[in-house]
Amino acid sequence: MVSRRWFVGAALLVGCLSPSLPLPPPYEPTTTPSSMGSDYVHLDGRNAEPNADITVENNSAPRDRRGVFAMADGNGDWQCDVWGHKGETLIVTQKSMGQWSPPISFIIR
Repeated sequence: MVSRRWFVGAALLVGCLSPSLPLPPPYEPTTTPSSMGSDYVHLDGRNAEPNADITVENNSAPRDRRGVFAMADGNGDWQCDVWGHKGETLIVTQKSMGQWSPPISFIIR
């Protein structure tokens, strides 16, 4: 009985000490024209972590329109409108359970 408790305790300790897998970056969202006007693009994202915080940045945008935040739903779907034009680069990251993913970047087509 003692050896069984020791084994279970050791397994739990090793599980707690092992590094967690890194959060993967979100997939590239689809882009469509925005209902907010010609200076904006609508992003429709899929396969993010459920309920993750999504950050979208456009470093070509005016300072007060440089980034937006969105939240993925329970299925990992999200959407937002961001200032941007064809040919500009957007950077997207996700945050889930206190961990940030590496960014992805893509060009608005």
